[in-house]
Amino acid sequence: MHGNANISSNLAVRLEEAGVGTARAWLAMQAAHDLAADRAAGIAKVKPLQPVA
Repeated sequence: MHGNANISSNLAVRLEEAGVGTARAWLAMQAAHDLAADRAAGIAKVKPLQPVA
């Protein structure tokens, strides 16, 4: 892993089968990485939703 590609569910399962952690752990790490990257990118402000009458 050189940090150049996302971990897909398919790759996560293959890593699990190879004995390198669990698929769930790999996908959790990928989701945490994606979330941190999106927050660091400074996503545009979103207007709050208005309640529906």
